[in-house]
Amino acid sequence: MRARNQLSSMVKTGLYVSDRAICATPDYARLLVEEKGVDLFVVRSGFDPRRESSVLDKAIGKLNRLGARYMFLVGTWWGEGLEDDPLTMRNRSPVFKYNSNEAHESQWSMLTPSPETHKPIVERILEFTRRYEPFGICLTHARFKHAADINSLFDMGRDGFSDAMDKAGLTPARIRLELVNVIKTLEGLTLSKLATHAEGKTLIEFLDALSGSDLFSRWFDFRCDWIEESVDGIFAQIRSARGNLFLGANAIGPLFSRLSGQNYSRLAGTCGFIQPLFGYMRWHVLQPIYMWAKFFARQCPSIQSAEALCLSAKLFGYTVDELSMNWKDRNQSDEGDEAAIIRMVKKQLSALPVDSGHYMPVLRGHGLGVETTRTLAELVREKAGGSVIYQGSNFIGGEAPHPGWK
Repeated sequence: MRARNQLSSMVKTGLYVSDRAICATPDYARLLVEEKGVDLFVVRSGFDPRRESSVLDKAIGKLNRLGARYMFLVGTWWGEGLEDDPLTMRNRSPVFKYNSNEAHESQWSMLTPSPETHKPIVERILEFTRRYEPFGICLTHARFKHAADINSLFDMGRDGFSDAMDKAGLTPARIRLELVNVIKTLEGLTLSKLATHAEGKTLIEFLDALSGSDLFSRWFDFRCDWIEESVDGIFAQIRSARGNLFLGANAIGPLFSRLSGQNYSRLAGTCGFIQPLFGYMRWHVLQPIYMWAKFFARQCPSIQSAEALCLSAKLFGYTVDELSMNWKDRNQSDEGDEAAIIRMVKKQLSALPVDSGHYMPVLRGHGLGVETTRTLAELVREKAGGSVIYQGSNFIGGEAPHPGWK
């Protein structure tokens, strides 16, 4: 770990970018490298590891001529372009009805992380390292979906996933039983009793308290273990063939990551770096809180929507005032109040485990005020090791001439 961290410490400012944007606007790429201090391009290779861009060779050629360092962002088990598959995860007991406007990630199905679905990911990475000499590989969507997609939190995988569930005593029947227990308990609670159950608890601990069991803690830890072992299985094959490659993954913020199967301390054992994604206020932070508030309000007749929202925010480690949340704004699509975004990132940074290796936090580099982005960058550099990666280049290089820079 130490050698990889020393290597990564040289990264100060990076950008996520598409290969098409590099090809279409090479002068802008040159400006970013030679005048704006960008020292790493994270080149998106698509979510589906079975598909390859027709312009990737050309884009990497341009970066090589610039002398620019790059890594590939490689998709894993879900996202745009991945088709239905026999190993798609399924939900046997849907908890709630909603749509992708309320839970953005619910629009996609997810493949079961397994040796069979790892194969094309490994093949793509090895092909990249054979044809090019990247600085590293960053896995994306190497997790389950976000906490707003409540039904997906209880999706069940195929093949070895199902067998491992049974061995851990996490059978579909047991999970369904405890979900029913949660719903029945909520139906009979007053606001004061609800507050008593929730006091000092995370969402997972609250679900345990409502069910009168430790089923939910064990279930979400099982999912974290499964993701870590899956990432480790992929990287073990890469290191065997290409031992000096810098390997890591991006991750949902630490206050939400356990629900999505990402335990930072566990991932640090197999990742040379972790890129916490702090640029998705609406999808990763606000939507989960609003969706769980909607669930609580629906299941507990004695509370109002505003009270449910306060409860939900508290279970995720925030207050509605910190995040400038209001029930009437739940279906908005913007990122929300910029001062609230700063408060969100500050609290997420304080939740990062200190023992989890090298962090390269990812911020939104477009669509926010310059002063807001500058403040966020200063916070990240102070609290998380000095590296900042941006999604969007406007903050650094001015208006981007191609959408692939966003």
